Amino acid sequence: METTTLRNVALAPTPWTKGQGAFSLAMRQCADYRVHREAVIKSGAKRSPALPMSLLTAARASGMRPDQIAHATGVGPQTVRLALQRNGLDGPVPAQARLASDTPALPIAITAAPRTIQPRRRDQVRSNVPAEERQRLRDEYYAVSEKLRAYGMSFTQIAALSGRAVQSVHQWRVRKPGPYPAPTQEIVDDLWVAAREHEEVLAKVESLLEKLR
Repeated sequence: METTTLRNVALAPTPWTKGQGAFSLAMRQCADYRVHREAVIKSGAKRSPALPMSLLTAARASGMRPDQIAHATGVGPQTVRLALQRNGLDGPVPAQARLASDTPALPIAITAAPRTIQPRRRDQVRSNVPAEERQRLRDEYYAVSEKLRAYGMSFTQIAALSGRAVQSVHQWRVRKPGPYPAPTQEIVDDLWVAAREHEEVLAKVESLLEKLR
């Protein structure tokens, strides 16, 4: 049986190789070459088939050294060096080429959005509450709502947590002295709980990002 070896043949991208890194493609082609080389040798050939251009290109793009390519393909290091030289790939490895283990992590951004909240209608503070208590509740509500705003929540989301309309939220955030309406202590406590839960979510997200970096 006569075996014909084709060199310098560029293969079109295929669905099963799309999105794969150069190192993965190089190792796959090295494995295919080893199978091809073994078949050629068993057929009676005295020399190994030529290393394909696509294999050499992927190997160099991934930062593999000639000795690593030789180990992966089963041929001698000098054979690899000569093949790289014939194909013009014996220059320095590009700075952006790295092995998979040396490749920096991809930039990943995770947005922690507040969970969907079902509005629950609640009453404002009663008129018989002393002015100092109303002022204290408004100040505390302002503090916790500012914390939630810093986490990226909108006034609409804060209003849903409070169980009132957005207009009430803006009224409660007015800190000037006077007979302004104020939220109940239950509403303020619920917002602090929501803030703590969101902090826990953000901590888990940060921990996940640290593992991915």
